[in-house]
Amino acid sequence: MPQAQKHLRQVYTHIAHDSVSIAQQIANELAERTRLLDDLPWTGKVIPEASDENLREVQAQSWRIFYQVRGRDVFVFAVIHKRRQLAPEDIRELFKQS
Repeated sequence: MPQAQKHLRQVYTHIAHDSVSIAQQIANELAERTRLLDDLPWTGKVIPEASDENLREVQAQSWRIFYQVRGRDVFVFAVIHKRRQLAPEDIRELFKQS
């Protein structure tokens, strides 16, 4: 299973402990944001910690969705809470794990 899907499951499971309906709502919003990237891959901003034009992010709720643009394809590699502090090496590690 790709790393980003594992992240999404972890988000859902964590939130579902308090509310299954809110967990479903957030999971649906995150999934919808990633589907939009198929048509608008450059809509997100460059991940500031990465400084790589092809590594980008969009946000949904309290979550950052990290993805890479490869030609006409979009590859989502992580879903991270926006409060999490990341260093450039953290981004590289998340990308390598995917």
